[in-house]
Amino acid sequence: MNYSNPLPPEGINTSKDISPLAEAAVLSVSLVLILACVLGLIHVTVSHVTKFISLSQENQLFRQIPFMDESTQNTQSKKVESYLQTLVNDLAQQQQIPKEATITVHYSDSAIINAGATLGGHIIVFRGLLERIPDENTLAMVLGHEVSHVLQRHPIQSLSQGLTLVVLTTALSTYLSDGLANQLFSTTNLIGMMAFSREKEHQADLDAVRSLAQYYGHIGGSTELFDILQKVSPDQSSDFFQTHPLNQSRQHDIAQLAIEKAWRMDGTRTPLPQYILDLKK
Repeated sequence: MNYSNPLPPEGINTSKDISPLAEAAVLSVSLVLILACVLGLIHVTVSHVTKFISLSQENQLFRQIPFMDESTQNTQSKKVESYLQTLVNDLAQQQQIPKEATITVHYSDSAIINAGATLGGHIIVFRGLLERIPDENTLAMVLGHEVSHVLQRHPIQSLSQGLTLVVLTTALSTYLSDGLANQLFSTTNLIGMMAFSREKEHQADLDAVRSLAQYYGHIGGSTELFDILQKVSPDQSSDFFQTHPLNQSRQHDIAQLAIEKAWRMDGTRTPLPQYILDLKK
């Protein structure tokens, strides 16, 4: 008996009803849906977990991270940092910081015009910003704003969003060209992230202005910084406005809250210490 292996009929592994382009489209949509589900699960899981981490626990988790190399600080830098820490401690009390939690301020002798809150209850203030602060009240608005970010847990909440974006960028770079992946990341996801940031900025503004009203008896200095930085060249002030999106309604909301609470709009301003003023020379 002779055996043979005849060739299968042509087209046996393809569908006669669905075109190759349609099959590719179905596969692409399926992959996108699966990716969306995975990203959603990551975001929800991390966001849920962070709710159960207290600020004091966050302090411990990120205690070993070297946020700043302070071993090379000179005497003036140490005095500046000590002054900032004292002011932050007072403002944190106004915002009812938990007794077991701490907020640590770091001063950077850098021309960068910025200040920011990060993980572990750390706040970094740059010389470039201090050089443009006219008085302690305006500085207190900046620091009170960052204190609110820490106490409202904004940095660790944003961690889940950052992890989602990292996974998304990695996945896209696998299936798409680098240029297309970067474009999708910057135009679509960054827009959503900035909208989220504006919401947090608004909350931090209101907490900070409450601190000013309680600490100084008026809210003088609550809006001056934006006016000051708008007069600075775009290249110099870009760092600040990238991390603190300027929404024209923010100044209006501050004024409206002051009216509702019957707070004094201005009063006696507290001068900055001479070693802070010396930074401007």
